[in-house]
Amino acid sequence: MPYYLAPYIGTGIALDPFRPRGSDQSGWSAIDLRPNGGATLDGGGLNACLLHLPAADPDPQLRLLALDRLETIGPGLRQVLVSRLGLLDTPTSPRWDDLVMELLLGPPPNGWKPIRPTVEGAYEVWLGGLLRRLPVVRGGVSVSETWSCVDSTILDCDQNWAEIAGSAWGITTNAAQRAGLSAWNEARADADLATDAHEVQVTLVALTTGILGTVAGAVLARKDATVTRTFYFWEGVVDHAGTNEHRLAKRVAGTETVLQTLTNDFTAGEVIKLRCDGSTIKGFLAGVEISSVTDTAITGNLRCGIAGYGDALGSNVHVDTWSAADLAAAAAVRGHGALLSGLRNQVIQRV
Repeated sequence: MPYYLAPYIGTGIALDPFRPRGSDQSGWSAIDLRPNGGATLDGGGLNACLLHLPAADPDPQLRLLALDRLETIGPGLRQVLVSRLGLLDTPTSPRWDDLVMELLLGPPPNGWKPIRPTVEGAYEVWLGGLLRRLPVVRGGVSVSETWSCVDSTILDCDQNWAEIAGSAWGITTNAAQRAGLSAWNEARADADLATDAHEVQVTLVALTTGILGTVAGAVLARKDATVTRTFYFWEGVVDHAGTNEHRLAKRVAGTETVLQTLTNDFTAGEVIKLRCDGSTIKGFLAGVEISSVTDTAITGNLRCGIAGYGDALGSNVHVDTWSAADLAAAAAVRGHGALLSGLRNQVIQRV
């Protein structure tokens, strides 16, 4: 289960999203280290991520960092991280999982956003599973939508909705439907949750590909009240060529980056759920967590919604029974300096 420092490839558009080099291997996951969160490829000079692959990849553009979460990282590799990531100081944590936590808690100037705590007050790093957890209430808001209203060319029913990309969503037979030949169509419910620690789910009633097409249905979280296309999303995807999968991804100012791809088949009527908890972003299928990554690009946004994609005549996305809710009320957070000191003390005690 190797871990790499990897560059991004892709153009950032829907059919060629930003993704790590090596992501053609099933079961990969990554932590984005671009300073702009994914809006461009090079991020002003830093085009890198921490990549986990289930099996080794000989690609010379992937820099192997560790083969195991408990592996000790020597001074040579630490210096590689200093030079490649623009760090001011050499990481002091000798073990790989501790080193990753140290990087994410203490980014360099103009670097990536620091990791954020979960609602339980812990810091978690997910990379090929739970890599490291540092321990350091509840309440909130919930909204829901059934679309049990008369057929309409807009989504307004239990909630007021705003389409932020395209205008293909409407209500058909007491459900939401996005039909026809168009690209991404995204809509947000205009109701703020209490915090950006929230989850959103929907029933994917059907995904119809049409003629030689690809179709996807998704939920989106951490969207703000503007038309800017910045949010996380979790989608089911099918196409005429047999692709049948689920993807966890983000858009930053409209630019798409895939965070993880799962080969779990889409099933008509499945319930997909996206959860954003601090820096931990998770995707659920039928109530079971199947995807979890660490990403710090998008924070503070309080709205959720739906999205659909179709690129051929006859394509159709049909969803129903949508809801979004806070995970918890905001909690007090200790400073990163104290956490880093505590982490280093743990390391010294172990060594």
